[in-house]
Amino acid sequence: MKGFEYWTIDRLVKLPIEELLRIFRNLEPPVSGEMQGEYSSRLPMQFEEDIQIYFESRLGHWLGKAYSLEAVGNLPGQGYNLWLSNEGVIRKKRFGWKIGNSNFDGKPSLIMQYSVFNNDSGADGLRDEIRRVKPGLYMGIYYSHVLRPPFTLSWDEGKGHTSFRIFFLFGPTNQWRGVDDPEAEILK
Repeated sequence: MKGFEYWTIDRLVKLPIEELLRIFRNLEPPVSGEMQGEYSSRLPMQFEEDIQIYFESRLGHWLGKAYSLEAVGNLPGQGYNLWLSNEGVIRKKRFGWKIGNSNFDGKPSLIMQYSVFNNDSGADGLRDEIRRVKPGLYMGIYYSHVLRPPFTLSWDEGKGHTSFRIFFLFGPTNQWRGVDDPEAEILK
């Protein structure tokens, strides 16, 4: 495998899922506090269009995620997702985060837990995990306890949740701004 400095977002999005999962196994988590602000996103090219069409039918075009060191519950940080809708950029779908052990391979990752807030992603058991490819470029995996094609595509009987899917973040591209409507997704 090539050194991580070789990888760019344009190279990564073209790789098959099996190769991306192999790369993910060799990555380290971001250090606590490394990720602050808003990050732009990409999905692997083989399913990017299908997932964006799915998102657009529900919220808008998925633009990325944001992170802050503002503690929530017993978690050291929190964040939200960014969507482009007809009304402009929407900041919602909150999560809490911590550095913890991956459900993928047991190694450390930045773990995002949506269930600490009252939103449908939390109700679905959505969980994201992030590792650093290199400074400013991150690879994430996600799974859910609810099958919602094409966002979640297949069920992993051995794991008891959907199969892992992949996304990428790069940045930060903006400062943390906070969610648009904090009362809409309150802490559970």
